[in-house]
Amino acid sequence: MSANQFDVIAELISSREPTRAAARLVLVEGFRPSDAAKRFDLLPQSVNKTLRRFEAAEWLILDAYSPFRDSTEKSCNKPLKGYTDCIESTYKEKAMTNRSPILTDTDHRNLDGFLSAILDDFHNGAITKAQVMGGLAQAIGAVDKGNHGEASNWFKQGRKLIRLAV
Repeated sequence: MSANQFDVIAELISSREPTRAAARLVLVEGFRPSDAAKRFDLLPQSVNKTLRRFEAAEWLILDAYSPFRDSTEKSCNKPLKGYTDCIESTYKEKAMTNRSPILTDTDHRNLDGFLSAILDDFHNGAITKAQVMGGLAQAIGAVDKGNHGEASNWFKQGRKLIRLAV
């Protein structure tokens, strides 16, 4: 994302400091979310929530200006702060499968923690790239198969499972 695009979206969603500055580090300068959180003494969850707000706003903007948008489709006429309802737009649904989501809000929080932990472990040399890739493949495969139990276990115990992998 360019600095100009970031500034426009930040203004539209009324993003506030210091999460705004952390989001800029991630989206414009390419920092890892966990590093941006540490720099501004924020919880990683706060940074991830802000990143999701930016992503949601970007989706809404892209949806509004999409050349593929059918003008007869129902538009989302809510203020940007109500972005969560708009994310389920027809445009995004076309890119998704017809299967109902299997992950709960808790699963999503655990997934954030899992990803943050294994990226930190890799960065610190505690695990190899192959271990990261193997663990992610297992977790993604479980979600793809619709196996909620296995996916949930990976999000909770994946860091330990990856460290045990050879």
